[in-house]
Parts: sequence; structure tokens; C-alpha cells
Amino acid sequence: MKISTVNCGTISVDAGMMFGNLPENEWQNRYPVQANGTVKLALRSMLIEYDDRVILINNGCGLKLSEEMKASLYLENEFALEQSLRDLKLAFSTVTDVILTHLHFDHCGGSTVINKGRVEPAFPHARYWVSRSQFESFLHPEDNELESFIMDDILPVYEQSKLCFIEDEPNGFCDISFRRFNGHSTGMLVPIVRYGKENIAFVSDLIPFAPSLILDCVSRYDNNPVLTIQEKTLFLAEAVQQNYILWFEHDTEVACCRLKLEHGLYLKHNSGSLMQWIET
Repeated sequence: MKISTVNCGTISVDAGMMFGNLPENEWQNRYPVQANGTVKLALRSMLIEYDDRVILINNGCGLKLSEEMKASLYLENEFALEQSLRDLKLAFSTVTDVILTHLHFDHCGGSTVINKGRVEPAFPHARYWVSRSQFESFLHPEDNELESFIMDDILPVYEQSKLCFIEDEPNGFCDISFRRFNGHSTGMLVPIVRYGKENIAFVSDLIPFAPSLILDCVSRYDNNPVLTIQEKTLFLAEAVQQNYILWFEHDTEVACCRLKLEHGLYLKHNSGSLMQWIET
């Protein structure tokens, strides 16, 4: 098995939205806040190669956003996904599976592309995987998710019968298991990749960046913040006990870390690159 980072660019969003109820005087000590009151977020996907499979977990915003939306998100390096694949000597056509933790546009926007005026799957030979309950949320969104779901990101995949549900093939991935969470968005997946003796948890928007290790730091994008806190409490205890490596999708400063529990707080332990712990 080989695990690689796939960079899908960056966006910047309102700091208050990401820090939630965390007091403003603590923000700068936790994560860089830019002069315009935003925080820059990575779009850091994971690529797994083993046997004859090339598996991509999430794929950023893609190339379909309007100029107005790109400007509002301060989107940078929007072609990074293609370049990252090229750097790995891969292409969209070589990807066999696309795992989508959830269907918010900044996680699945690269799933489709516009080709000759038509929106079609970006990975022509891939099966796309999501939880059934997340797809139902996508089709029937709650009010605060209306702007996070973009129909063109996934419906063309579904219409071409390339969308698969994790529940239908629970053993479909060797060495990858899935946990479901509902606080951020119903049916969001956290893939846990078994690599030798290590467990690498792609924590997605359960813990979008390192400040979210604080239990009460829940973004205002979450559907049910109280449930998110409950889910994080259980998962972080498990992560310490099992010595998981956490893979942050949105943190520009910290790609991965282990955890330690001190005085009731979950703290980064040995943060840095995945390469510190595994040879890929």
C-alpha cells in the first residue's frame, strides 16, 4: 500500500464560522487569522494505491464554481488536483474509486467536470462511494446546508450509475473501515485506513482543523453542534486509546498528528507529516 497527499488548493472562510463558540481572544493563539477576519483552509485529500486500485478520498472544490463564488471563498490554486495527480504519475482516468466523506462542495466538487457544455464524472473509470443517508441529505437538505450542496457535483455521477453506497458493500475495501457521524452532516463518513500497525483516520469535518480538538470548538456549519460534541468526545477518546494518526483535511499548518490527553484536554502529539510514521 502507498499513501500520498493530494493537494486540491485552499479556500478562506470567516474565522467565526470555523471557531464557533470559542472566544475570539483565543483564535489567533490557535490558528492564523488573516487581516480580513478569515482563516485559510487546506483542501487536503488522500490517495491510496494498493493491488490494482487507486482510491481518492475527497477531491476539493473542483473547477465548476462561479467567479463570484470563487472570489467569496478566496479560492487559490484551483487546478491543484490535476497537478497533484500528475506529480504522482497518475491521471483522472487511473482512479478506480472515489470515497466522499460527505457531499459539501469543498469535499466533492472535483467529482464532476464540464466537458463541451455538459457536466460529467471527472473520473471516468471510477466508482464513487458515499453513505446512503448522506445522499438522502443531499437530495433533501436542511436549511443551513442548502448552500453547501451543489447538484452538479453529484447528480451526473448518480445518473450514470457510478454512485455506490458504502452500506451495500461493507467489505468492499481491504484495510479501510468507515465510521458514520451525524453532527456536521447526516451520514458523514470518517475512513480509517489500516497501514501495517498504524490506523490513519481521515477525520474530515468531524475535526476539520487542529483547533477542533477542543471539544467546544464546533463550526457554525454543523447541523447539530451538540451532537458533534458528543461524537467528538467518544471518537477522540478512542483515538487516544488506539493511538490513531489523525489526517486533517482543512488545517494548513498541521497535516497529521497523534493525540494525548492531559488534564481533560486533547492535545496534538508528534504533529507533522504522515511520513514521520510511515514509509509510503
